[in-house]
Amino acid sequence: MSDPVTHNPPRWSTVALAGVGLILIAGLIHLILAPEHFEEATYLGLLFLANFAGSAVASFGIFRGQQWGWVLGVVVAGGAYVLYIASGTLGLPGMEPQSLLEPLGVVAKVVEALFLVLCAFVFTGALPAARRWILVLSIAALLLMVLPGLALALMPSDLHEDHDSDQHEKGLLIPWSAGPLD
Repeated sequence: MSDPVTHNPPRWSTVALAGVGLILIAGLIHLILAPEHFEEATYLGLLFLANFAGSAVASFGIFRGQQWGWVLGVVVAGGAYVLYIASGTLGLPGMEPQSLLEPLGVVAKVVEALFLVLCAFVFTGALPAARRWILVLSIAALLLMVLPGLALALMPSDLHEDHDSDQHEKGLLIPWSAGPLD
């Protein structure tokens, strides 16, 4: 694979390779989770498969140095991020709100948030360094702390209790985290 004009091999930047890796990991997690989401609702399973396909195409575009790959990645990762928060707070069509604390779901959201932060870094390249970092760090704080915190606060309380009791039964909670101190 070389540049048809200069016949030089392309140079892969660390940022591009990180983008490819992050969006592919997010897509693969959705592919792994697709079967169980088909059981919940057919459209959810199809959305998970579409997420994987979109992630694969976006990673190809990013790998080839195409800006459309980054844009598609933003649509895929951003859409999944928003729908996850909606599923845990409002519920999705035909479904009650779901727990936001499912382990693979949390991992996928962290990976997607990191990808979106990386996209902010890529898309703000023309800004002066100080403004660029302020914007990127603000987006990181929003995606990794503020929105998840708000979503957990807005998640129906019965989902918090169900998740805590499931974790306690599996022995995943440390004793003093399950309630107030004596």
